[in-house]
Amino acid sequence: MKLRAYDFLAIAILLVGIALPAALGSQEKSITLTGGVEHSDLLPPVPDDLKSGATVKASTFDQITAVPADGRTSQSNAEPYVDYEWYRVPRWLTGTWQRQDVTQYYHLDYKSGKEDSNATPQIEVSTSDYGYLPDSKGDVWDAGLRSSLVRSDFGQTLGISRITSNQLVSSAENQIIMESKGTLTIVAKNKNKIVSTHQCEAIRTITFVGDGSIAVDSSQKDFDEDGRPLSLEKIRYAAHRNALFDPSRGIADKRMVWLFAQFLLSRYWNDLLPGYYYASQFKTDP
Repeated sequence: MKLRAYDFLAIAILLVGIALPAALGSQEKSITLTGGVEHSDLLPPVPDDLKSGATVKASTFDQITAVPADGRTSQSNAEPYVDYEWYRVPRWLTGTWQRQDVTQYYHLDYKSGKEDSNATPQIEVSTSDYGYLPDSKGDVWDAGLRSSLVRSDFGQTLGISRITSNQLVSSAENQIIMESKGTLTIVAKNKNKIVSTHQCEAIRTITFVGDGSIAVDSSQKDFDEDGRPLSLEKIRYAAHRNALFDPSRGIADKRMVWLFAQFLLSRYWNDLLPGYYYASQFKTDP
């Protein structure tokens, strides 16, 4: 069972969330970062409650930030709202995209040392959704970890995929680079025990090609539960926009509207607060 961070985002609600560093300059309202990114050599071990043999509890797969449905937070039952960082989606990337022409062009098995550089087409049907809420100026934003948990039924086992972090590495006029980390935990249904947990680190370069098309180059490194590398896979694919951005779903989500407003207010970007926020009954912090 192979975890691909971008894929299990697509299984959920088809998004890419990017958590921005808190040090981002508030006055410039910019999401542009510079620099490169490389895969980790090792990752920290997963928590004991995610290791093989552990019994699954009700709290094992809690969301990273458990904000109540009404959008309000409290120190007793949720992390601070700042865990929901937001990023401005480039205009060329907003909307829903259909993957096409997926090709694996590199694979390395760390245990055997075997490398494969043959281009191998992959049959894959998935879409990705970029953008959730517009600000007062019409720019579109999305949130890191908006949907961080996905459950998949494999018959005798249950697969639970979880996004643990998303970061924007760099943003240019026609290209963005993102890094995501996550885990895939396989649970035996009959015993309610964890069979295995793999960790994943994915780096994706998304380039605007033009005429409603993007090209994506993804490098994914998988690790075991102790953080030791298992494999490295590189794929590339094209995607075409099959639907324009629709803000209605986000505006109806009062929880995320409230969190979006807190993000803007925390950076003193009051002029970006959208009108629909003022119409929300949850526009004040309890």
